Amino acid sequence: MLVGEATRVSGDERKGIASAYGAGGSYMSCEYQMMSPRQGAGTCVFSNGARYKVHIGT
Repeated sequence: MLVGEATRVSGDERKGIASAYGAGGSYMSCEYQMMSPRQGAGTCVFSNGARYKVHIGT
């Protein structure tokens, strides 16, 4: 399990970054852009090199 937080980028409330860390030194880093207050999309990169596209919202 990874635990972390997300925040909006200063000066551009549609863009954000997120990061999370887990046991054993695993981590992920994400960049995303909100298309509306409840929906967005972005990309996350994990410490093992895996890269995922993510969707936020429904």
